Amino acid sequence: MKRAPVHLAWPKLAAVPLILGVAACSSSDEGIDETACGDGEKASDSYCVEYIAGGVMGEQVGKNTFTLHVSHKSDGSAATGLALDLEPVMYMISGMNHSTPDEDCVESGSIAGDYVCTVYYVMASEMGGVKMGDWELTVSIGSESVSFEPMVMMAMGDTSVAQLKGVNDTISGMMTDESRTYYLFRDGMASTDSFALFVAARENMMSFPSIYPGRVLNAGTSDELNVASVDVEISPDGGATWLAATDEGNGHWRVSGLSLSVGVANTLYVRLTINDETKTTDGSATGQDYQIFTVTP
Repeated sequence: MKRAPVHLAWPKLAAVPLILGVAACSSSDEGIDETACGDGEKASDSYCVEYIAGGVMGEQVGKNTFTLHVSHKSDGSAATGLALDLEPVMYMISGMNHSTPDEDCVESGSIAGDYVCTVYYVMASEMGGVKMGDWELTVSIGSESVSFEPMVMMAMGDTSVAQLKGVNDTISGMMTDESRTYYLFRDGMASTDSFALFVAARENMMSFPSIYPGRVLNAGTSDELNVASVDVEISPDGGATWLAATDEGNGHWRVSGLSLSVGVANTLYVRLTINDETKTTDGSATGQDYQIFTVTP
C-alpha cells in the first residue's frame, strides 16, 4: 500500500560550485526514468525508494530513525530481503566535507518493503539562520544507489549530543596531531529509571564508528587504537555518585537506577573512560572529565 509521499529534497545552492560539482559527479540517477516511480520517490535502475521521516519535525541533530520503503520499479511490488547501505555526507559551504555516524537499516517484520534506518547527525544544515551546508544521504542497494537531501534542524529541548576528547588519545590532523573526538548521543527518551547513550568516535572526517570493547580504530595506521576497555558512567547528583552503564552492544549503553523526576529537566553528568584514560571536554589532562546532559522523562 502506497503512503502519502514525503518530500525531503532541497536543491543545492547554485552559488556553491563545490557542492553542485560533487553532487553531479556522484549522482546515480542520470539517465534514469524517474516517472516510473511515484511522486517523492527516487529511482535507481531497478528500484523506487521512498524516504519516510520518523518524526513530524523532520530530521534534527542527534539520533534520527526513519523508514525507507523500497519497491520494484518494474511492477511496484515491495522489494524484500535487501541489504541497504547508508552514506551520509555534509557538503559544507566552507568546503570541509564530513560524514556522521549511522547504523545498518533493519528490514521491517510487519510491512513488506520497509527498512528502518538510523543516522546520528552531528551538525545542522543551518545554525542561527546561517546556512552551514547540505546533507546528502546516499542509499546503496547492491551496485545501485539513490540520494536524498534531508534538511537537518538544530535539536530542541533535551541534550541530543555532546563531545568528549582524548588526552593522549590523538589522531593525525591537517597540520598536527589532534585529540580524538568522541560523540555521546542520547539514544531515545529517558525514563525516570534509565538513560541510554550511543557512543561513536571520529577516525577521520568520513568515518565515525561506534565504540565498544574489541573495536579497533584507525586500523593499520599510526593512529590505531585497540579499544580494550570502555567505561560509561552517569551521575544523577552532580558527580557525588557514579553509576556504571551496561554495554548493550555496538556502541549502545544504558544506565538504570537513576530515580529521575518526571516532567521536569534533570541534569546528568556523563563520563567516558577508554583503556583507563578518562576523556575531557577540551582534551587536556586537567579539563572537565564529564559532559552534562539535560533530560526530561
